[in-house]
Amino acid sequence: MSGAKVQSWWARNGVSALGGGASLAVIRVGFGIGERLAPRLAGIAGQRIWFRVPPAPPPSRRDRGVGAGAPLTLAVDGRGLNVRTWGQGPVVLLMHGWSGWWQQLSVYVEPLVAAGFQVVAWDAPSHGDSAPGRHGRHYASVADLVDAVATVSAQFGDVEAIVAHSAGAMAAGVAVASGAVHPRRVVLVSPSVSGADQIAYLTSRLGWGPRTAQRVEAIAGQRCGIRMADYDVPQLIADCPNELPLALFIQDRGDQEIPTDSSVRLAANWPGAEVVSTSGFDHFKVLWAPATVRQTVDFLSGRPSTVKPLQYSSN
Repeated sequence: MSGAKVQSWWARNGVSALGGGASLAVIRVGFGIGERLAPRLAGIAGQRIWFRVPPAPPPSRRDRGVGAGAPLTLAVDGRGLNVRTWGQGPVVLLMHGWSGWWQQLSVYVEPLVAAGFQVVAWDAPSHGDSAPGRHGRHYASVADLVDAVATVSAQFGDVEAIVAHSAGAMAAGVAVASGAVHPRRVVLVSPSVSGADQIAYLTSRLGWGPRTAQRVEAIAGQRCGIRMADYDVPQLIADCPNELPLALFIQDRGDQEIPTDSSVRLAANWPGAEVVSTSGFDHFKVLWAPATVRQTVDFLSGRPSTVKPLQYSSN
């Protein structure tokens, strides 16, 4: 089967790092065979699947009942970003994660506006309603997410805070460590903190063998300029010469998509960072939990949290 036919099959079956229904079993079998017989080809396929972003659901399914806000025209290297703003005041950036869209953080918009902030959210390149990113249509890497936050923060200049989820948290950490953005506070929910963690997760989920995983990492570096060391956020933060923002990390103990010690590992290198552990929410539900939203607004407003105790549960 030609490369074009393979990618057409991927598109029809929703193949991505998230799997794609029944196709996940087929993917795992394919990588098992590739590991034994053709690890180079398996590595190429693995890198393409890793970077593949499924098409966003229709707008009606993304709608969370929050107004679309005022549109803002911005672009990354000439490629348009779907950016929205609400309210007036100190700027808070909302960053979704891998294969996400801005509406996933829309639950934060009204409480933050009510607290006196201007809220800015966007779809990352190749995500939602934004134009394709640096790797083409339906493909992206964390570098695209970093490009986007750097572009948006340059537009506003003085950024008060960032609220980011999952791979968006990784991009935020990279941007802070590099000096691309200088927020005074950050809240990272279910933070993905290293490329090595992503490789380990995909190895388990997609059935990569050690030779395949090694080649995936090599191809990402050689063909796409994506080196895992460039996305090791705890190390980047440890090496950062700049003053770091106040930080709050929130992660559920039942998170199956990132290591359960991700927040603790990052906090170990981020002086003064606070870690909140929850239970019963998982990787996504903790983002939308009312207690998470309240604690985030309290933290960004500089007031004591109204959420007691800090370790809260969905029960």
